Amino acid sequence: MLSRLALLLLLTSAVSAGPESTMRLVFEDQFNGDAIDKAKWNYNSAVVTLGTSPDGTNKATVVNLNIVSRGKPTLWSGSGLDCKFRQPYGYYEARMRMVQTGGHGCGMGFDIGAPAGKKFPSLSTGFGSGGGDGVGLSFAETTEMGHRRYNPSPNPVKMEGGVAYKRFNTFGILFTDKVLSWYINGRQVFRSDRSNSGGVPGQNVAMHFRHSLPEGGILKSFPDPTQGPEPFQIDWVKIYKP
Repeated sequence: MLSRLALLLLLTSAVSAGPESTMRLVFEDQFNGDAIDKAKWNYNSAVVTLGTSPDGTNKATVVNLNIVSRGKPTLWSGSGLDCKFRQPYGYYEARMRMVQTGGHGCGMGFDIGAPAGKKFPSLSTGFGSGGGDGVGLSFAETTEMGHRRYNPSPNPVKMEGGVAYKRFNTFGILFTDKVLSWYINGRQVFRSDRSNSGGVPGQNVAMHFRHSLPEGGILKSFPDPTQGPEPFQIDWVKIYKP
């Protein structure tokens, strides 16, 4: 009986282990310094700032990606944070707090560029939220056949009880020559098999975060149009190498 229980526990732990458990950590930023490290990130310090986590579980600093006024009550500018670290394949992970209010979007994205001297193939993917409690999965690919945007299912991923915007959650993307997989809080929510697709080869993957507004920066859905939305927040970022 004891040996069977031990085997069950071993199998359970194997199933629940994330892809990072078999990889090497090659990049990490906890954002615990006095400023965002410019050796690791490109950003505009006027709109991307350090703040304190609001969820009561993490007292360390977080990155705030803000929406800021452009001088008119309903006209605003977004913000971005671009990672300087590059590698062909790996697992890219971040602990983030999405934004509740609609009318704008935020999320973590990746651009995998075409080989040097070529226009394609290229790929973009990531997570995004436009307000509310759903987190969307994005996947678009450009080949010699043109540009195509895919819609993984279910999409958006429903996160009930305010989980998407009231608390921090961990989001991860696994990109290899075999698979492209999305993870939320260590659970795989979608997987795309690339082994037989002739998909985009591994290039220098560009990881970035965005808090943006559609329709030319006009903020329509926020309750008070004279004040910007709450910031999109990032607690930490980790990148693993296979």
